Amino acid sequence: ICDREAMRRIKDEKKLPVDRAQGAASAEPKTEGHKLTAKGAAYRSKGAWYGLTFVCEATPDHMKILSFEYQTGDAIPKAKWEDYGLWN
Repeated sequence: ICDREAMRRIKDEKKLPVDRAQGAASAEPKTEGHKLTAKGAAYRSKGAWYGLTFVCEATPDHMKILSFEYQTGDAIPKAKWEDYGLWN
């Protein structure tokens, strides 16, 4: 649900065509209760991957987002995609 929220926010707020977001790209997210902190996330736009960090808190059933903060980052070099489990 947090990856979907990242896609929605980037599309709506940054006006970018996003077709994928992944919370665990360069680092595994950390969880605390129903809060997910993803410092090594990524999103894909126009065939390229970009860095992303977010903090996402969901309801106990993980069906709704209670809070979401994010920051987009720089392009991830294609040479690192395989290491991060990313694809074109």
